[in-house]
Amino acid sequence: MQPIHELLNRIHWDKDFARADFIIGFYDRVEKHIIQKSMKEVCFDKNDHYFFHFYDDEGEEHGVPLHRIKEVFRKEPFLFTVSKSNLLYILVAHECVNIL
Repeated sequence: MQPIHELLNRIHWDKDFARADFIIGFYDRVEKHIIQKSMKEVCFDKNDHYFFHFYDDEGEEHGVPLHRIKEVFRKEPFLFTVSKSNLLYILVAHECVNIL
């Protein structure tokens, strides 16, 4: 599996790859579930390699550590996912499919 920082770098630097709409799913410790945000809604500070930031509906900024990112997809199969088992799953047309 590709490390998350490598995938984020590819999205940032590979303009052909980055044409798609990417979604980041991260675990919210308060809500206790995965929150999904469009890459267009989040920002990455080039001097901070550990967090990304987004603004909520009230305009409050939130910082999220990169290790909380649990999934990245682009309206196609998952590009990155973390599971609690040794099984790897991908999302295909909103259906979870075991690929191992």
